[in-house]
Amino acid sequence: MPLTLTTDPQEEVFDVVNEKDEVIGTALRSEVHKDASLIHRSIAVLVFQNNRLYLQRRSETKDTYAGYWTCSCSGHVNAGETYEDAAKRELGEELGLHVEEPLLLLQKKIIRYPKETECISFFRYNTSAEIVANDTEISEGRFFEFNQRFIDVELRSLSVTPCLKYICDYLMKRPSKYLAKS
Repeated sequence: MPLTLTTDPQEEVFDVVNEKDEVIGTALRSEVHKDASLIHRSIAVLVFQNNRLYLQRRSETKDTYAGYWTCSCSGHVNAGETYEDAAKRELGEELGLHVEEPLLLLQKKIIRYPKETECISFFRYNTSAEIVANDTEISEGRFFEFNQRFIDVELRSLSVTPCLKYICDYLMKRPSKYLAKS
């Protein structure tokens, strides 16, 4: 099997957690992406401008779901880092957004993929700032009107990560709580 080239640093160290999100050890990125028993922490942020949701298409050099559309930004929580600190770091790295204020936590969920398991904290961030996409991480990004048509038509027409599909379905079931105009 040929080696896949990736821009993702395989030597990153992540906390490994149990089903209650308690740290039970650490492992390398290269290990947690091959072993679904190693639950590791990640974040996903939905960036809104009014009721428009920014989505990114992942670079072809990503080590998972390359070329798929996903949340505005996403990433792993480094060992010893908090979910919110990781989310703010990723907003800066991927979208050029430097965030000081608290993010709105939408939900924390364990999601099982064929080769890995993540404990993901989903956040919402409202901004009017310009997004400057990191072209190493993102091959394309754009805003979508976040409404039922988006869920029923546009989202179905795109190759999307399971993470994005999950959180969009979750939010559409709770529109009054999470989808108020910014």
